[in-house]
Amino acid sequence: MNDDIELLSLVSCYDQTSDRWDSIASQNENDPRLEPLAETCAQLEYRITATPAFTSAGLAAKQRIIEQTCLAGEGGNPPAGNVEDLVDAILALDAERIKAKQRT
Repeated sequence: MNDDIELLSLVSCYDQTSDRWDSIASQNENDPRLEPLAETCAQLEYRITATPAFTSAGLAAKQRIIEQTCLAGEGGNPPAGNVEDLVDAILALDAERIKAKQRT
């Protein structure tokens, strides 16, 4: 059983949706299908961030999504408010959870 099945499923859905967005946008940046795909990606970004990681693979997948989204800040700039601190705290808790699990 994979402890990160929920997280990895969300990441897979995000990757598929993002790839679809990229494919459509490369043909027509004004395509009306882009907005709902972008909204889906944004919702998935938050769900992925909030979903606990239980393995190193799950944490790596989560970090990859966070690093390529606005949750890590746009253009190298930190996100507004305390979002960056919150994301850092979530990732630290994930790392602690994985470390504790490895000790048992």
